[in-house]
Amino acid sequence: MAEELSAAQTALEEARREILQRSQDSTRLVNLCERIEEQRANDEEEHVRRAMEEGERTRDEYERVTELQGEVERLKKALVEKAGRLRERYGRNELNDDEMDFVEGLMSLAMALHEEKEVAKANELRR
Repeated sequence: MAEELSAAQTALEEARREILQRSQDSTRLVNLCERIEEQRANDEEEHVRRAMEEGERTRDEYERVTELQGEVERLKKALVEKAGRLRERYGRNELNDDEMDFVEGLMSLAMALHEEKEVAKANELRR
């Protein structure tokens, strides 16, 4: 009976160690699952934060592009109006250097064409 009691106590002790080991393993597994879930939540929060930042940046960039498009349209309109008054400004001598160079080039071209026509006309009259 003492042997049976000793064997039972040994078996009980082994069962207790086994239960303790499994309990520790379960605790580690629960802790690991909690860390994984926490990391997943952190990753999701980071993803959402980045998406929001990207959305804000995209919105800001869209607004800036819209502003620049408006500015381009205003500048185009101003250039068209300015070009429409080229003759008036030429008469008042208000052209900038580039415009003056352009007008001088046009005048030279017009003179050359006129001279070519005069030469062609004179040659035709001689025939």
